[in-house]
Amino acid sequence: MRLKDRVAIVTGAARGIGQEYCLAFAREGAKVVAADLLSCEETLAQVQRAGGSGSCVQRVLHRPSGRLGRPLLQVQPTVAS
Repeated sequence: MRLKDRVAIVTGAARGIGQEYCLAFAREGAKVVAADLLSCEETLAQVQRAGGSGSCVQRVLHRPSGRLGRPLLQVQPTVAS
């Protein structure tokens, strides 16, 4: 649990590599903010099944709020075409 009590903000978290980042951070103890234009409810459910906690944000993320604490890192996975 190297990231215990830290916050990880992951955009593009509804599926794919963004979802995998959320799960990896949760397994390491981070609170996860899963953000996407699509619903992140399935990602949050998987995070909770893995023993983690967090929240979903279904909108464009401009400035994260401090509800969970100060962010440790923000991940914006992209796919090159």
